[in-house]
Amino acid sequence: MLVRRASGALYKPLSRPQTTSSAEKSLPAHRNSFIKRIGPYSLGILVVAFILMAIALAFLCHLWVGDRNSISWRWVILNDYVGSAVALAALAIQVSVSSSGAVAVSMLSSLAMERWGVPLSQSLAISTMRYNNSGPLLSLWSFVRQARKTHGWKAVTFCLLMAVITLAANFSSTILLFDVHPGQIHGVPEMVDVPLGWTEGTSKEPATWYQNFMLQTPSAYQTFAEWSDPPEPAENMSDTGPLVRALLPFASEQTRTSIQNYEGPAKVFDARVACVRPNFVDSTFVVNSDLVNFTGQVGISARPPGLDSQRGNGDGASLNGFPLIPFECSVGYGTQICPLERGSVDLGLRSWLWEYFNSTQNVTASAFLFFESQYMLDAYNDTSNGTYRPLFNYNTTNQGQGWNSTGDGPWLNLQPTNWTLKPPCEATNSCSPSCEVFKTCGRPGLNASLCFDALWPDMDLPVQFNATQSRTEPKVTIDPTTNQLDLTPVRHQLGATGPRLRLSPTARNILTLSISSVRAALDALRPADLSPSLSAKLLDGSSLWFTLNPDYNGGGATSWTFCRDLRRAQCAYGGVYDANTSTTLASVTQGLLARSILDDDAGHDPAAALSAALTVLARMQFYDAAATFDFPRSAAATAFVTKAFPHAARGLAVVAGVCVAHVALVGALALAFARGTAWSLLDAAWAAAAQMQTEGVGEILRTATAMRDGDVEGMVVGEAGGGREGGGGGCAGEA
Repeated sequence: MLVRRASGALYKPLSRPQTTSSAEKSLPAHRNSFIKRIGPYSLGILVVAFILMAIALAFLCHLWVGDRNSISWRWVILNDYVGSAVALAALAIQVSVSSSGAVAVSMLSSLAMERWGVPLSQSLAISTMRYNNSGPLLSLWSFVRQARKTHGWKAVTFCLLMAVITLAANFSSTILLFDVHPGQIHGVPEMVDVPLGWTEGTSKEPATWYQNFMLQTPSAYQTFAEWSDPPEPAENMSDTGPLVRALLPFASEQTRTSIQNYEGPAKVFDARVACVRPNFVDSTFVVNSDLVNFTGQVGISARPPGLDSQRGNGDGASLNGFPLIPFECSVGYGTQICPLERGSVDLGLRSWLWEYFNSTQNVTASAFLFFESQYMLDAYNDTSNGTYRPLFNYNTTNQGQGWNSTGDGPWLNLQPTNWTLKPPCEATNSCSPSCEVFKTCGRPGLNASLCFDALWPDMDLPVQFNATQSRTEPKVTIDPTTNQLDLTPVRHQLGATGPRLRLSPTARNILTLSISSVRAALDALRPADLSPSLSAKLLDGSSLWFTLNPDYNGGGATSWTFCRDLRRAQCAYGGVYDANTSTTLASVTQGLLARSILDDDAGHDPAAALSAALTVLARMQFYDAAATFDFPRSAAATAFVTKAFPHAARGLAVVAGVCVAHVALVGALALAFARGTAWSLLDAAWAAAAQMQTEGVGEILRTATAMRDGDVEGMVVGEAGGGREGGGGGCAGEA
């Protein structure tokens, strides 16, 4: 039926759409195939975008959590390409997200047109977006404007999520770079020339002999490489076990601290020390006003593995199957080490180097008496007028003989009895600063331990050592709580931490020595046609050992005094040689180091203290002589370099989460598009326009110039019962 307009024109009113069930809507009579609906171009975009995204994520995962020794990873990092690599990967992710996001908006528009319905005023815009759109960010407003439709919130929600994901993807490079920081990795191996030793004919004596390094303060505490083999616990003994150390042939601290792998020559020695509880035989004390001399013979109470002697026992001067050693030591002050027989004896520990050669050659080694003296100058005997102490033998335990003796591991504890002691200075009103420092009043006593080293021989051997990270060399600082030097970092570096604290090489800031490389170097040195004893003569040489021998270190027949009291507060005096007492007062730092190791919290271990002291002396001698080395050697060294690379994976996790969420959302939309649409052709512009042409809409379009939009909308509401939405797929709008 035709109806006349106010202008006189006739028009045919929109007919009410026939009522159809939801089942009929969801089951169209004819549906285009999914591939035809989505179109080959859009499908190709999705496939390429997802492949590109997967490649970018795989590359990022390789940079973040892949093998850092691989050639590709090291090529990117060492050439400082990490920033460019992250930017390219992020760009690939952005392109993938934006292009596949545009296809997702097209599918979302189709769902809105065919399934959920859109307001008539937005139908043309939404329909056109099926063919051409600017992605979720710019398309969001069009979906917001149709959100008042019953199912419009679905389209808005999907588009909003897509917009957030796209926005996050645009910042992916920034997010990823939050994980990238400067750090250290091992660089490229390089061949370097290192001087080690002297050319033939060069005099070595000025650099290596006649220096008493115990008097000197170490200029540095150079890092070293180490291999150790802990010993089995034994009674009356303290043993470090084989402790093979290698000194790095580099004068530069920066080079020493940055070395990661090294294969070349180094100074190798065994820093092992074993201490046993001593047995004194026919030993006496002679006391004057400022000195206590302890003389006699000393033997062992336990035998450490590798302790050897070439002396015969036919004269009977032995104890427990080991020769007695004569001694004369000054023990008037707190912590002292007394080298026996001027530091040179034909008995001692066989170095691990000797043991590997299985040599029967005579051992050149050193023996020491380690003393802790407490208030011995304040002890007097009634019958001796203070000049002579009772004879002491290892089996003396009777107080009537003037001594009490007890044992504590490697220590022998001696306490004088039936002696008249000096009264405290407080009782005589004679206290003075000198009395407080050097003659403090208290109970007299003496701890003694017999120690053997394995420092001979040291050798220049081609070895290998490595580390997992760079390191720092310890520095001596002032402890503000005690106002004293703090040598804890040095003690940790030397491994003298006691049984309760075992630190790894990394924690100690040292390198790990490959003992197999030492074995290989010794095997190459030893000719196959020589017997072990003859080939061992190749090892018969040392330079570090001369620092221990008073005939060569300028100290004369001397004892080393580390501290004049058992308290660290009394270590602040040293670095001089007292000719009257034949005593070397060790430098303050060396005294504090030994005393701190002997404290109870560090294990009160004489072997650890002496091993640390010998290592410090050997290190001082080596680097002092290194300034004159002129014999060139070649080595392969790999140093740590500072480069920017990923240290954490938080940014990668965020970007990967964004990509996974994007793929999941696009996949959900593709599934809904496949199941819920019938006619939409995403890459056909004519189809998007043609699907707007319905019978009712066509009538309105033919007469649109005769009426205002408001009049048309009112007419549609009046005639169609409020049907304002444009239908999809060529059908009339929903009622």
